[in-house]
Amino acid sequence: MTDVLAAGLSGLQQGVSALNQAASQLTQSFGNESADDASGTALANPAAESQDAANANSSDSSGGNTDLSNLASSNLANNVVSLKEAEQQVEVSSKVVEAADETLGTLLDVEA
Repeated sequence: MTDVLAAGLSGLQQGVSALNQAASQLTQSFGNESADDASGTALANPAAESQDAANANSSDSSGGNTDLSNLASSNLANNVVSLKEAEQQVEVSSKVVEAADETLGTLLDVEA
């Protein structure tokens, strides 16, 4: 029974950590979008995506801003999906903890 409870608590901790990370990335996406609004670029992770952006600009110089805009939209969508996944992980883990708690309570009632 303690293994199930430990698994649920571990899932909660991982879910909260993932929520914090996804929320941070989402905030950075919005921050970069507003800061780069004048140039038409908004990258959630400029260091990791600089090569992709360079390739997009070199392949089509007239559509470079559109490619970067699509990249930014994709990053925003990925961050929102990550946030939702983390939220569901926390919900499921809390149900595991709740089930373990109810089972333990039932076992204690039977013993008494």
